[in-house]
Order: sequence, then C-alpha cells, then structure tokens
Amino acid sequence: METLQERFATLERRLFVENFLDEQRTIIPNFLFAYHGEQEAHVNQGVQKILIKSKEHEKKIVEVNLFDVFTTLFAEELEDVFILAESEGLEMLLDAVEPTLNDSDSLVEAFNNLSKDSDVVLLTGVGTAYPIIHTNGLLKRLATSGHSKPIIVFYPGTFNGTQLKLFDRYEVVEDEYQIYVIA
Repeated sequence: METLQERFATLERRLFVENFLDEQRTIIPNFLFAYHGEQEAHVNQGVQKILIKSKEHEKKIVEVNLFDVFTTLFAEELEDVFILAESEGLEMLLDAVEPTLNDSDSLVEAFNNLSKDSDVVLLTGVGTAYPIIHTNGLLKRLATSGHSKPIIVFYPGTFNGTQLKLFDRYEVVEDEYQIYVIA
C-alpha cells in the first residue's frame, strides 16, 4: 500500500506531467482521493502544494471546501442558521436547510461561484460539511446540471469500489454516479 506522500506524488504526476485528466474520456469526471481522518493536516498541506504547483504549470486548479458551499448558499441567513443550530440542535437545522439543499439550482450555483473558471476542482471539507451537505448529493446535482470539469474529492474515509465509508464509520452506497480513484 502506498504512503500518503507517494499517493500525492502520483496525483501531482497525473495533474502536471501525464495530463491524466485531459486524457480521461469519462462522461462525469469525478475522482476520489480517500484518506484516513487522522491524516487531515497532511492532506491539507498536500492540497496547498498542488495549488502552488498549478500556478507554476499554468493550470487553473482551485480548492472548493464543501462547508464553504454551504456558507455561500446561506450567506444572507448565516447568522440565523448558526443561532438555530445552537438553540434547536442539528436535527432542527437539517430540517430547516433541507429545502434549499434539495434545490439543485441553488446548490450548483453556490458551487460554481466558488469554482469560478477553473479547469480542475479540488473538493475538500467533506468531513466538515457532514451531515449538512453530502458529497454524493452535490456530485449528482452537478452531473445533472451538465457540469463537466474534473472534480477530485478529498474524502476522509475509505472506498471499496462501490461504497464510501466516511470516517470509516458511515456507509454510503455509491451507485448514483461514477467516481474513480485517482491516487
């Protein structure tokens, strides 16, 4: 099994040397970089290194934090959202934000505002946004909206080819969209 450092070297090679993403002919270019939650700080450093290298290679790669998608979506009501979470709890918050999160146009628009005119999106913050926003929900909505930019999801958990397990605890069956392990 490769170390995290070796996997980041593979990812960098695919992004900057091999043009791996340019050669992919998948209809929906969603890629996965799964890791153990305790490696979060090292993963964040690896993502920052990729962003710096992307400028050297003149590639438009941006990081989008999934929790930032949530805060962008609820920017005008953010203070009220946090007050609701504190006073009524997570379950009430989830009930309150669900209609907006289920509105594909709003969620896709918030994501697109953060991803700008990038060629590749590095999606981070998956664990931070859970259980408010689920990765699979965002990716499904992006796919149905015609989004075709490659997205590399940095996922704190494991993937066995058909199921993602967030934090190695929560199982999510991934049969609604395509995702490929990139490194």
